[in-house]
Amino acid sequence: MDERAALFTNVLNDPTDDTARLVLADWLDENNENAFARFLRAGVVASQLRDEALIDDPEYDAALTDLVAVATSGLPALFLARLGIGRPPPMPEDWVWDNTGDRVTVRIGGVAGVFTRGLLSELVAPLGHWGQFAPVACGACRSKPGPLPTFRGYSSTSSSRARNSPCGACRPG
Repeated sequence: MDERAALFTNVLNDPTDDTARLVLADWLDENNENAFARFLRAGVVASQLRDEALIDDPEYDAALTDLVAVATSGLPALFLARLGIGRPPPMPEDWVWDNTGDRVTVRIGGVAGVFTRGLLSELVAPLGHWGQFAPVACGACRSKPGPLPTFRGYSSTSSSRARNSPCGACRPG
C-alpha cells in the first residue's frame, strides 16, 4: 500500500476523526494536490461550527471562502467524473453545485455527489445510471477494510442477491 492509500485508509477507518483528515490534507499539500488539500481542510474547519446558531468566526468565513473557490473550480465535479458520472473532464455547463456549511453538493445530470468535511460521503442517482459508475465506486470501497457503505438506493451485502448487481458487492436496497 502506498502512502496516499494508507492515509485514505486511516480516514476511512474512522470517518469522524478530523485529525486523520488534516494529516491527509497536509500530505496532499506536500504532494502538489493543493486544491484538494484546501477543500479537505476547509470542510473540516467548517464542520466544527456546523451546529452553532450564530457563527462569527474569521476562520469559519475563510473556510467557506475556500470551499466556494474549490467548488467553483470544478474539482468536486472532476471527482465525480472519475467515477464515470458525466464526461471527463466536466465542462462548466455540465454541472452545478450548492453548499450548506461544510456540505457541498455537486450535480451532473441526474446524479448528485455530496461532499462532507472535504470528502465524498454520498452518491444519489437514478437506479438506471448506477451501473455506469458502481464498479468504480464500489471497487474503491472494497479496497478498504470493513463493510461496504450504503449508497442511497443500494446497500452493501454478501448475500446471493448481490450476484445480479453491477459489481457483485452492491444490490438494490
